[in-house]
Amino acid sequence: MAAICSDAILPIRSGSIVEGDQWRAGKLSGEVKTSWGRQCPYNRSTLSYANEHRPWQLYQKVFYELLDQCKTLVKGKKKFRFKSKLFSLDATTIELCASLFDWAKFRTTKGAVKLHLLLDHEGYLPVFAHITEGKIHEVNIAQGLHIPRGSLLVIDRGYVDYGLFGRWTQDGVYFVTRQKDNADYTVIEERPLPQNRNILRDQLIELSGFYYQQKCPFLLRRIEVWDDENERIVVLLTNHLSFGSTTIAAVYKDRWQIGVSSEGRITQSVEVRPRLRDSGPCSLGAPWRENKTVEPFDNIL
Repeated sequence: MAAICSDAILPIRSGSIVEGDQWRAGKLSGEVKTSWGRQCPYNRSTLSYANEHRPWQLYQKVFYELLDQCKTLVKGKKKFRFKSKLFSLDATTIELCASLFDWAKFRTTKGAVKLHLLLDHEGYLPVFAHITEGKIHEVNIAQGLHIPRGSLLVIDRGYVDYGLFGRWTQDGVYFVTRQKDNADYTVIEERPLPQNRNILRDQLIELSGFYYQQKCPFLLRRIEVWDDENERIVVLLTNHLSFGSTTIAAVYKDRWQIGVSSEGRITQSVEVRPRLRDSGPCSLGAPWRENKTVEPFDNIL
């Protein structure tokens, strides 16, 4: 209760909400203390009602204002020395109540949305966000993205699409992903390995098979890395032929640090369990997040 009061009322106290809500600020003179030592005279149902009747434009404006402030704070903070922009692309499925969110098609008895998120490793801030129905595959969104030339994109095996890899390579976009176990390829060259590192193999390969060659006729790089923490071999696939193998491995490892689970999915910090009393903001906001989001081709925040 205290945390909810702090998070929901403090913006009102600072006068940063819409004018229609400013009348509530005059009531904030009670003696109930929150965990932050703030006054909190509202009960939970009042907060739910207030949030239900606020327009979605309010939350959009607050988000962009916060994002601009964060961009200013983290500008120029990079973990790696190379000049290329480093991005991570991933998606996570958020289950919803099928009876409340009948538009969120996923399975016969379940509703869900899928959040597709592109993060910039310079500050780990989002540069692209798109919410779709849960049944939409990640590759469909990745195919519509415009990645700047010279950028390095880190993805998981859910995005493996050799036609997409061929297009990225032709456009000068680099990628790092994990190779599928059933991949069919031919080794062209064994490259020297760095000493006293966890790199087991560094190979130049080309895809085997007529259709794979048609989709991606370029040389690719296959790197085997020993993962000490999980005691397993991780096989990476990339079209970047000049970076050191340890750099490629470090880039993919850095992706793991961005709140992802062992399956390579972005983890949810809050479990979504809509209730009748509190589901108003969710049901009002969700259609906006689906319909008002800019198309993937130019949905760069």
